[in-house]
Amino acid sequence: MYLSDLFSQTNSKTEVVKLCIDSNDVIKNSVFFAIDGYTRNGNDYIQDAVIKGAVAVVTERDINNDYGVTIIKVKDVRETMALTAAKFYNNPADKLKIVFITGTNGKTSTAFLIKSILEHAGRKVGIIGTLGARWNDKIIDTGYTTPDPIVLHGILSRMLDDGMEYVIIEASAHAVYLKKLAGIRATVGILTNITQDHLDFFKTMENYAKVKIDFINSNACYYSVINADNIKYEFKKPSLTYGIKNPADVFALDVEEGHESNFVINSADEIYTINTRLKGIFNVYNILAAAACAHILGIKKDDIAEGVWALDSIDGRYNVTDTAKGKIIIDFAHTPDGLDNLLKAAREFKPHKLICVFGCGGNRDALKRPVMGRIAEKLSDVLVLTSDNPRYENPQDIISDIKRGMRGDKACFEIVDRKAAIKYAIGLMVNDDVLVIAGKGAENYIETNGVKSEYSDKNAVYEILGADN
Repeated sequence: MYLSDLFSQTNSKTEVVKLCIDSNDVIKNSVFFAIDGYTRNGNDYIQDAVIKGAVAVVTERDINNDYGVTIIKVKDVRETMALTAAKFYNNPADKLKIVFITGTNGKTSTAFLIKSILEHAGRKVGIIGTLGARWNDKIIDTGYTTPDPIVLHGILSRMLDDGMEYVIIEASAHAVYLKKLAGIRATVGILTNITQDHLDFFKTMENYAKVKIDFINSNACYYSVINADNIKYEFKKPSLTYGIKNPADVFALDVEEGHESNFVINSADEIYTINTRLKGIFNVYNILAAAACAHILGIKKDDIAEGVWALDSIDGRYNVTDTAKGKIIIDFAHTPDGLDNLLKAAREFKPHKLICVFGCGGNRDALKRPVMGRIAEKLSDVLVLTSDNPRYENPQDIISDIKRGMRGDKACFEIVDRKAAIKYAIGLMVNDDVLVIAGKGAENYIETNGVKSEYSDKNAVYEILGADN
């Protein structure tokens, strides 16, 4: 592909073989996007990119063209990068039916539910989200909930080549704000909920909510699916609402929770029964969102019901292990609302005592730490505070932040080493106890001082239980 095919600002017939945002990735005949980032400025690496073979640089700055390459000045490098990546890969999103899912909690579970429903209806489906890019037997770790546009469109192109018809994309608030999804138009956009998170970046809940609402209400989505019990906003486009408490287009009746959950669903006046092995009221909401989306996509109610039943678990989402002493639940909950929902769901097992192991991520929204401490103390009987990706912060400082929201009227232990904390908590269990391990879910690392060390809550539990047998 020529430079002139990618940029209207030039007539150059120079061949382009790669798009890059990191000068370390540049090879001969690359285009380098000089992103003015939050920790590094790509404009400081232009010379390095040119030395390594970049034939063009895209920037928002006035650059003296002393580099001997084409300089493309644009108003917004991030948006230009997204649109250029789409062109470079021959616009794969235009040939796929895209579903966007945004919201603080529930994105991954809803994505896997939709995938199961569509596959049960005979469709070929890919997912791009927190658990990586997945299609057929392929799994790619992208490093982000929503990968950068160059990676994203490369994956979409591969999915298209492999025969995928639908792709479900988890759209994080950061990705929306940073225009990673610019130029992609989805058939359906789902907004699961808006609760506290990422205030280190967005500063206020109003800013955070506006990014999600504006995205769903924009031309990025033809139709929208909205949680009526959480979102108090009127959308201008064709929408289906879903809920349990408030009037909605898709709603649940007679919810019975136990080993399996059963309820009657009314989907735009189509009534049928849902049986699911996914536990917790939050999964009822996720199922309603998936059913509403499937309804818009023209999927029959029998395929919806059978697709929901076919999904018996989602890695790192409310995974329950039975032991001789009680149940151990591993879940990704890492926000106040997520932890609240998780612990309330765990209470449904009527434990002798409920033990909670959790921490908070470093260099992220510190305001939620005392809030989560207050929730955990209120809903648990015993707390074990530990590390959860401390990044560049001192883990003990993070634990101190969590404790600021606590009254001190429950047993609380502080063990920085996460595996040791889990081992200690398992040691506290007696018959009919429930142990909740929150925050990391299916993550396979702990990030400390810029280094990601191999670690898994699930593996830690299995190793500890195996050692005790």
